[in-house]
Amino acid sequence: MRTIIVIALAMLSTAAHAADVDISVPMLDQSGEPVMDCDKVSATTGQCESFVPLTLGRLIAGAVDQSEPGLKPEEVVARGTLALHVRQALRTTPPVLFNMDADNAALAKAQIVKSRVAPSVAVQAIELLGVTK
Repeated sequence: MRTIIVIALAMLSTAAHAADVDISVPMLDQSGEPVMDCDKVSATTGQCESFVPLTLGRLIAGAVDQSEPGLKPEEVVARGTLALHVRQALRTTPPVLFNMDADNAALAKAQIVKSRVAPSVAVQAIELLGVTK
């Protein structure tokens, strides 16, 4: 009986540190317009052929799906899994609510800060990912 109570409390504790985050929200530039993201690159010219709004989900997936020297296998798996799940969720009709736990939110925030987006875009993403431990 005691084991069941401990497990139940652990599950409640974990659940309290997750939140549904709308990953279909577009990131905005300094003039309040959506930041545009390359959706398709030409195989022949290497130039972007089409653009779409940069959503929180596209930003997260792109930021965490970057290789870095010295990553441990479990870090590669965590990053790859998050990127795949976010991309899969983005295939649905907006709004796209993604259950983001505190660990994934922390990973996304850390990688977004390292990405090549403007600081004002990074701040928007960090605020939307307000999930904390």
